[in-house]
Amino acid sequence: MHSQSTKRPTRAASRSVATAMLRSLRSVHDLARGLEFMAPAAVSAAGGGDGLVALYGKPTGAGFWSVRSAPEELWAAMAAEHQAEHRGALPAAR
Repeated sequence: MHSQSTKRPTRAASRSVATAMLRSLRSVHDLARGLEFMAPAAVSAAGGGDGLVALYGKPTGAGFWSVRSAPEELWAAMAAEHQAEHRGALPAAR
């Protein structure tokens, strides 16, 4: 009979996993706060930054998070809100 031994992860491996998890959580947090900063009203109406990341967030290959597949109307509302403060600063067209 062969006895299968279960290897426990090394401390270095455990730290690596924990570090990756913390980095991922920080990336999610930063993305959610960034969305709220860019367009607070539109993001709040859509469920808040945390809600948007929970619904549409996906990790990237580089270890960061991004929001994909959100409805086009949401992106348009966020862009309009974010750009509104800059529209008044442009000189009028002649």
